[in-house]
Amino acid sequence: MSALALLAPPVIDGRGRQATTPKNVKVLTDLTEQQFDDAMMYMRGSLGVQCEHCHNEKDWSSDEKDPKRTARKMIQMVRDVNRTLGDDLAVSCYSCHRGELRPATSLPLLTERPAAPSTAVNPTPASKAIRADDVVKQYLEASGGPAWSRLTTRVVKGRLVTSEPAVYPAEISYKAPDAFRSRILVDGAPFTKIFDGTRGWSADNRGSNDAHGPELERLKRQAVFSLPIALPTLYPSLAVEGESAIGGARVLVLKAAPRSPEPEGDRLFFNAASGLLVRIESTSVSPLGALPRRWDYQDYRKVDGVRLPFKVRETDPDYTYSWEFSSVRHNVPVDAAVFKP
Repeated sequence: MSALALLAPPVIDGRGRQATTPKNVKVLTDLTEQQFDDAMMYMRGSLGVQCEHCHNEKDWSSDEKDPKRTARKMIQMVRDVNRTLGDDLAVSCYSCHRGELRPATSLPLLTERPAAPSTAVNPTPASKAIRADDVVKQYLEASGGPAWSRLTTRVVKGRLVTSEPAVYPAEISYKAPDAFRSRILVDGAPFTKIFDGTRGWSADNRGSNDAHGPELERLKRQAVFSLPIALPTLYPSLAVEGESAIGGARVLVLKAAPRSPEPEGDRLFFNAASGLLVRIESTSVSPLGALPRRWDYQDYRKVDGVRLPFKVRETDPDYTYSWEFSSVRHNVPVDAAVFKP
């Protein structure tokens, strides 16, 4: 499967339950549902809490809990400060809370200060003269090279394991070059995301919605059928950032130019020995602040001449998803109706 094809898990809360359409919204009234979901994730991660801290799990719209009323005041306070500073993201929940319910007022000891949120990278010595184009070419060759051109469809089956913990059956269908549908069952209800090459949709227990703007761009990237071939188009300005280590193995790190409104470009990590892509780190913008995400690609297996990761682990600020695949089939019939809402 494409390394970018699984970047959109079902919309569920921090305990694995289905999300509901927001009601009784009094402050974050100008957001799309995806932006609203991102804002909730940002607040959970910033304060180190779960949804029930502010919400009644039997009635999400209820205002009975003090923390929910306090949260509205804090959101408005942050917006007022940012308006004064002339920058929507100058300060955020995390500026003070740092993953704790109550903001600290004393400095930590040097040994207690938090680790960096991204993988440490060391500059590559000039003598090694590593070129980004060579890393990308090695990735294409290591993952199958000409075998990619012989594939037209892909059907992947497996499961999504989350840190709640919860397990959901999953199935993803692709048609080259850029049509796909992902389908996950949450308590028997299907959660789907679709891109037909031009338009995109998502459907869950809240109904079906067209994708626009950043959401549509995300679906386009998810729908890439052959990532090793499409990589230069997706990332036209890759540059060598340096070297690092993942799981004790040496990796080469490429940095992409940022895409608006992303605050910085993605970082791609390639195993120096195998040439395969093993990690992507990305930062997106939520209405309340930057959201870092990491995808680790593991358990590569050869299927019909190409190497694919059978395990994809996504790490978000407040939980993780692990996509574990049991079967991958190529060049099987896929009905065009699959790629329609």
